[in-house]
Amino acid sequence: MSFNSVVASFTTLLNRNDCTAAQANLFVQQAMNRIQREVRLPCMERLQVITSTGSLSQFPVPNDLLMLQDILVPGANDGTMRPLKKVPYRQLVRMAPTAWPTSYARFQNLFFIAGAVAAGTPVQVLYHGQFTAISDPTQDNEITASEPDMIVYAALSYAGDYFEHPNTDRWESKYEGIRESLKSLAEDLEMNGGPAAVQSMYNTDCDGE
Repeated sequence: MSFNSVVASFTTLLNRNDCTAAQANLFVQQAMNRIQREVRLPCMERLQVITSTGSLSQFPVPNDLLMLQDILVPGANDGTMRPLKKVPYRQLVRMAPTAWPTSYARFQNLFFIAGAVAAGTPVQVLYHGQFTAISDPTQDNEITASEPDMIVYAALSYAGDYFEHPNTDRWESKYEGIRESLKSLAEDLEMNGGPAAVQSMYNTDCDGE
């Protein structure tokens, strides 16, 4: 569903003549921001693949990162992708050099790896990322396409507060019910091996240091 279609659904349910188009757009955008803060859905999963042209010991944190899941590198023996251990940065800088990457830490806007990754070795960064920005309201993004009802009821809750609407509590309750249902579904997917597909893949060439 496009952004405009979500706004139209919201406007129909709000059913007020004094809600301007600008206000409707704002309530829907606020709703999307709230969802992005409160839940981590399969449609928010990202996979960034970094293949270095040199030895890789650090790389930038993805610009849209909300929550990191794993950083994986091929195993030394069989090439199977294996997660690195997360450690505090102060611990990582004290670790002795190793022939193969073992751990990672974040410091500000960089991820650091203990045991540099050899040139040509892929590094997979699994994380939950921000929703794709909508520059054209006739287009959709991950959340408008997958969970438009969730957006609508969150937007109605914002509008209800603004207009002091008697249905505000009911709209908020409806939003919370959808949110909790989706959180449970995401947890079930994780327990059963995770989502069947990752929504986005980016290939980046990074020169290691």
